[in-house]
Amino acid sequence: MTMWSLIVLLFLGSAYSRRLPKLDVQCDKNECVVVGDLMELPDEMIREGDIIADLDLELSRNAFIDKKRRWPQGIVPYVFHNKYSLAERNRIEEAMKGIEAKTCVKFEPMAKVQGAEQTGYVMILPNEGCKSNLGYWATRGQSILSLNPLACLPKLGVIQHELLHVLGLKHEHARPDRDLYVDIVKENIQQSHMQNFWKADEVEFTTYDIPYNYESVMHYKSDAFSKNGKPTIVAKNGEGTAKMGQRKRAHDLDLQKINKMYCS
Repeated sequence: MTMWSLIVLLFLGSAYSRRLPKLDVQCDKNECVVVGDLMELPDEMIREGDIIADLDLELSRNAFIDKKRRWPQGIVPYVFHNKYSLAERNRIEEAMKGIEAKTCVKFEPMAKVQGAEQTGYVMILPNEGCKSNLGYWATRGQSILSLNPLACLPKLGVIQHELLHVLGLKHEHARPDRDLYVDIVKENIQQSHMQNFWKADEVEFTTYDIPYNYESVMHYKSDAFSKNGKPTIVAKNGEGTAKMGQRKRAHDLDLQKINKMYCS
């Protein structure tokens, strides 16, 4: 076990005192929906601002290398909560199609994927905030993607950010080579969010030889989790700082990573 894993186990001990409950999914011949009350996600179960942790899932710093964390055949079955409107569903599916257009990955309604109930699927819920499980978890079955209509749906890139977490991507600033491209300004970071800026272990994380990308939809904005309004991430080249945190849409380099994970 790496030193990083030991630190995480200690830090997240209280976070794993609660498991995520499983929700009821009802299907007919044409459609599946999640029904019932929305689950509350306690703050202590959220890592890096928007990644949902769960006791049932083993710890892993990044899903890039572990093939068990990739969706089988690149197919992601999904099911909406019945509280979403048709327009909201269409908006989320628009974001999915943007990823599909430039990768081999496919997002498919759960009802169309034989055996998805056993092999795994994503429940899309209108909870508070924009959060998701990371990668594929065969041991759990249900993965969670929380997309609040007001907070998450206006910007396509916000939805795609979470969808890329579902596929296994983590935040760009956590790359093991990040110190060549950015400075993390620790004195400006809220103490309770310091772990959001930990750097990944190069043994567990690969960049797939994709260049560092300040414009990645997975990059934090420059003042993320600032305690004083000052920058927490500064680009070494001076120009990249202003580009950080864009949420218009997934960048081509983000999608190149997906292609190297799933399509080669």
